[in-house]
Amino acid sequence: MESIRTIEFEGHIEGGHDIRFDRALLFPLDLGYVPFALIQFSINGKNQTNGLRLDLDKRTFLDLLDNVDNPDMRAFIERSAERIADFVQERFVPSRR
Repeated sequence: MESIRTIEFEGHIEGGHDIRFDRALLFPLDLGYVPFALIQFSINGKNQTNGLRLDLDKRTFLDLLDNVDNPDMRAFIERSAERIADFVQERFVPSRR
């Protein structure tokens, strides 16, 4: 069995509102297409213990950050889900035939 695939975002996915998206963790290719990724991120330069689960097909995060009260930051996170899903899908997900 292959191991978890790691995709670094540095230079590809921009951060903002004190949040930086660092990398995606994807299931091994030998499991076939699995439309989910775990997105690791940091806030104010501090790595967060838990990642955000991303549905690659729906292009949305399945988790919300409970401690984010700023509506602009929440909107930024939601918009970022679409950009991250597109980036991962275009480059690292095999076609589903």
